[in-house]
Amino acid sequence: MQSGGFSYFMYSTGNSHNTWFACTLVDANGKEIPWVDRNGKVLKTVEERNHCAPGQRAFVYDGPRLIPDLPQRIASGEFKLPLYADLPGMPEHERRAIWGLMVGNEGKTRIPVYWTFQNWGFDPDKDMLQATVQPPDLYTWGAWWKGYGARHYRGMSGGGPVFDWDLKTNLPGFSLRVSTLLCGANHSGSATTGAMPDARPPRTLPPPKKRQPAANKSKPKKRAFTRRSTAKTAWAGKSLKWASSASCRTIAVKRRTMKCWKPA
Repeated sequence: MQSGGFSYFMYSTGNSHNTWFACTLVDANGKEIPWVDRNGKVLKTVEERNHCAPGQRAFVYDGPRLIPDLPQRIASGEFKLPLYADLPGMPEHERRAIWGLMVGNEGKTRIPVYWTFQNWGFDPDKDMLQATVQPPDLYTWGAWWKGYGARHYRGMSGGGPVFDWDLKTNLPGFSLRVSTLLCGANHSGSATTGAMPDARPPRTLPPPKKRQPAANKSKPKKRAFTRRSTAKTAWAGKSLKWASSASCRTIAVKRRTMKCWKPA
């Protein structure tokens, strides 16, 4: 689980961010949530959500998005929860790009999300997928499937216990995993931080080796690699020589430095 057991499977809920980018969202009454560009201009079509704002050459995080004051407008009652991803209301090519191209091929969405939902009767041409249920103030621009926890819970964006290189805290037997680590809410965090740090023996580093001064300093030996080729091939009635002794090059490797030159 992403956030203390209050999350959903990745990409399995209606959204407009990340893999669900540019998806149309509506509230419980069918009222559409507006999109704006970085300048605050309301975007009227789905196509406009994929374009830069005037004067903008490219975008990553500062591109089109849902209205930034959505949490306040939900709290005021203008939009009623829950929200839904209105896939049926989108152009067919945009709908297929989200459900089938992105959801179904990113990460491990093929079986647990795409295949399972399709086999249980979900039809993106007819059905709207409900968005994550959470407090109004959390409907900011982001991947809502990551869920939420109580306010004192550790989230994906900061805070949390201090741990060492073995993921151990100062409490004996209490170690951290995945989302409780800083930026650890992904497979790479799980795969590279160990499965059972408490079961491992204490890590001890060997004492540093003392370097003995060399009695007689001599130049390191060079290993020479010479490539010669006198192979000929017939092409259009002519013989072509790919390499000759005159163009032969010797590569000498000395420690980590590579030098190339022609023999005298």
